[in-house]
Amino acid sequence: MIFNPPRIKGERINPRMCTLDHLYDKWDPLRYTNKGELTLVAACTKCNTERSVINQNNQSKETLWMLSGRYPKGM
Repeated sequence: MIFNPPRIKGERINPRMCTLDHLYDKWDPLRYTNKGELTLVAACTKCNTERSVINQNNQSKETLWMLSGRYPKGM
C-alpha cells in the first residue's frame, strides 16, 4: 500500500493508496452497537471502493432512500 498525503481537489487517487475502512460497513447493524470499540482497518482504495459498491448494490431501493433521507418525488 502507498501512503499519500492529502490530495488536491480533482486529482486522481492512486488505487493502491492506503485508506481507513470500517470493519463493519454502514449496512451492518453491528457498526452502530460497538461504541468505543476500534472498528477501523487499513485497506487499499481499490478494495475499499469495490467492496463498498458491491454492498450498496445489494441494498433495496427503500433502504437506500431511508438512509440517505432523500426520497424520490411522488412517494
